[in-house]
Amino acid sequence: MFLGALPVALENLGVGVTVVIPRIGVIDLNKFGFEPIQPRNGTAWVAFENVPYDVHRGKIPNSSVDVFLIGNDRFFDRPGIYFDPATGWDYADQADRWIFFQRAVMEFFRDASPAPDILHCHDHHTALVPAYLNRYYRSDLSYTHTKTVSLFHNMGYHGWFPREVLMRAGFSASEFYPFSPFDSTV
Repeated sequence: MFLGALPVALENLGVGVTVVIPRIGVIDLNKFGFEPIQPRNGTAWVAFENVPYDVHRGKIPNSSVDVFLIGNDRFFDRPGIYFDPATGWDYADQADRWIFFQRAVMEFFRDASPAPDILHCHDHHTALVPAYLNRYYRSDLSYTHTKTVSLFHNMGYHGWFPREVLMRAGFSASEFYPFSPFDSTV
């Protein structure tokens, strides 16, 4: 509900809003009117490899708010969004799923014109976006003025991963230390 109500409320205030979420396998693309579009680049770096992504575009009903679904069946064609409903546990590649999504979003918006003024990040699933922006994308002309804001509203999914995940995400393990920007225990 949150991602449906806030964008429409912002649009009603005159703000241009775009929503980007993963193309989860349980989303019926035809039922909700999503159409495939061709991204300019179409690959995102995760875990030492470039992984392709696809994009579908639709609208939030009764609004002009674009909704983009970023997908790759390897990561998101599953019955559960946050965890495996058969086991009740995270998927074994949980960290890579969200690293992929965040990098694909950054690549997608870099190639879109213009890039967003503000990237509103929700929960741990997009918590690395500000770090990616500053480390890898800030010098790109598309992102020179982009700001970020983070919101954590789903406290059931903390996104705690071992320090090795930082390397898979494109950061150095040496950046993980007590009270670092990546330390979630503070």
